[in-house]
Amino acid sequence: LITYSRYNIIEEWKAELALDKKTFESLVLIIEQNINNDNFYNEYKKLKKNLIEETLACNEALNARMQQPTWRLPKNRKLAF
Repeated sequence: LITYSRYNIIEEWKAELALDKKTFESLVLIIEQNINNDNFYNEYKKLKKNLIEETLACNEALNARMQQPTWRLPKNRKLAF
């Protein structure tokens, strides 16, 4: 049973994610427009490193859970979720 307040929280998160998606799309456009700026691109690479690594780790974990219900997180790895 989802309470009204829980529903509101989820709706707020959806709205936040929609804004984040627009922001990320805007970031990609800015990077494309400034691809010849070495410093700008190098800063972008630093910024994206953790985000990409966590995304790949989350995808790997989710895929493993779907394939094997008894999957456990490796002891030396901590996921963001």
